[in-house]
Amino acid sequence: MAETTLLEHSFNTAINHNILDVGTPLSIGKKRWGTLRFAISLRKAEEEIMSTITKIVLLTFIFLIIGFVIILLLSRRFIRPITQLANTMEQARGDYLDIKVDVKGRDELALLGEKFNTMIERIKKANEELRNAHEKLVQSEKLASVGILAAGVAHEINNPLGGLFNCVHMLEYRGEEKEFRREYLNLIKEGLEKIENTVGKLLWVSRTEKDKVSLTNVEDVIKNVASLVEYRLKKSNITLRIIKESDTNLIMIESTDFQQVMLNLFINAIHAMPSGGELIVKTSTVDAKVVIEVRDTGHGIQEENLGKIFDPFFTTKAPGEGTGLGLWMSYEIIREYNGEIDVKSRVGEGSTFTLSFPAYS
Repeated sequence: MAETTLLEHSFNTAINHNILDVGTPLSIGKKRWGTLRFAISLRKAEEEIMSTITKIVLLTFIFLIIGFVIILLLSRRFIRPITQLANTMEQARGDYLDIKVDVKGRDELALLGEKFNTMIERIKKANEELRNAHEKLVQSEKLASVGILAAGVAHEINNPLGGLFNCVHMLEYRGEEKEFRREYLNLIKEGLEKIENTVGKLLWVSRTEKDKVSLTNVEDVIKNVASLVEYRLKKSNITLRIIKESDTNLIMIESTDFQQVMLNLFINAIHAMPSGGELIVKTSTVDAKVVIEVRDTGHGIQEENLGKIFDPFFTTKAPGEGTGLGLWMSYEIIREYNGEIDVKSRVGEGSTFTLSFPAYS
């Protein structure tokens, strides 16, 4: 059996389609009479096959169009809202919570969007409460610092007050003399200026509002804080050395925040040297950063406690000597202004706190 394409047959009629040519032998018994050969036209079968292929292609194209339309509708109805919700969730990071999902309809996706909006509102409220609690903790630590400095402040104020009372007493007796009155009035003015200066140094401690972030002179703040703890340093027989190794000492930070950081480090150093010692504060510039080192010769920090000292409420001081918030608050302040803080310590040799901030000239 063979399939061939005939270009012409015995009648010389042109055939331009396929035929099926079949041949079989004719035999009776052992005698062969010839061969029977016939052909079957495949035109109709070919036409049906082509028609079927055309229909399949057409139906496939129609189904593709319908499928595309269905996918498009599903995308608008389900996929796009899910994508928008996912993008909104991605944007809701950190403090950026002023964002909501546009809720449409009452289906499951709309319900999910409403739940997300409710969650965002709760997070905003929780953040606000946490911020208020943080401010209260900071304020309590500042007031604790005032308590620690109270003796020194009283000393700074009492000395000029004694002189003021003496001047007033002298003026009661010889106030009618012009030169004498002028001299003692100048002494009174100097005494009042000293008291004003001392009180002014402490005003930032009780301040609750934030100052404007600006360039702060590191050296000026260190000297200011040193004057506040001068009484405690003398009382504990501690020698203070301030070393300046660079002319670049400006950093971008609120001055009150930096004062609080330095005050916390000074107080910790004083507590670490109850029997006296040396407190060294060194400023330098390294790789476009202002570096401040606060080094004491105190009892040092146990190795197992080095990883805990910046945790809130962690303290190794005796009851009543600290709240455990000073170093934690310092760490939070430094991190807020893109700074870094590191500590190295050896028991019996002292501790060194190293602060670094981007330098500004």
